[in-house]
This record gives sequence, C-alpha cells and structure tokens, in this order.
Amino acid sequence: METVACAGCGSGAQLNDASPTRRGGDRLAQAATFRLNPAVAIEDFGQESLVLDCERLRLFELNATARAIVAGVASGRPLAAIAACLAREYGQPEVDMQADVAAAVERMVALRILEPRGQE
Repeated sequence: METVACAGCGSGAQLNDASPTRRGGDRLAQAATFRLNPAVAIEDFGQESLVLDCERLRLFELNATARAIVAGVASGRPLAAIAACLAREYGQPEVDMQADVAAAVERMVALRILEPRGQE
C-alpha cells in the first residue's frame, strides 16, 4: 500500500521518490479541473483515508491533507482555491502550497485516484 501525501502541509508524510517535481506540477496546475476517478472508492478512518482502485485492486492511503485535496477536487474547486485554503490552514506561503498541491494531484493522477475533467 502506498501513502499519498501533500509534502508541504506539515503532515510529516512525504510523497515517495517516484513523485513529480514542482516543475512537473506546474503543468497540471494549469489544467481546468479534476475529478475523482469513478473506479475508486474512498473510506475515511479518522485522520487517514483508504482509496481502493476497484478496477486494478490497488489500495492507497491518503493523509488528512491529501484527503482535503481530494475533497476539494470532488467539489469542483480549482487547484488554486484548494491551495489557498490549505495555505491559510497550515500557515504556509500560498505559492509553495500551490506547487505542493499540484505535485500531490499529479501523483494522484498517476495512481488513477484523480483524473482531469473531460475524461468522462
């Protein structure tokens, strides 16, 4: 099981070594919006969440911050708005949080947890 986390949010968890760089995240930050992949199911357990890719039978763990990003994406919020909210919550510079959120989203797209809207 892999853990997906937003590295700059004070959670103590980090994206693993296969995670994208901040520069790679900039490309995704320009995309309109994302959505939860319909093939995944999420169950919350306190501060952590488990994500099951029902098609590939893969299980992932999300920390609280990554779960907040998924919740924001699921509600249709743009990444910039999600990053601004998290920056206020964690007392981080917004520009750093934008890069961290974009990197976390890029990682979740690679894992098929999220997908760009329009792939319906």
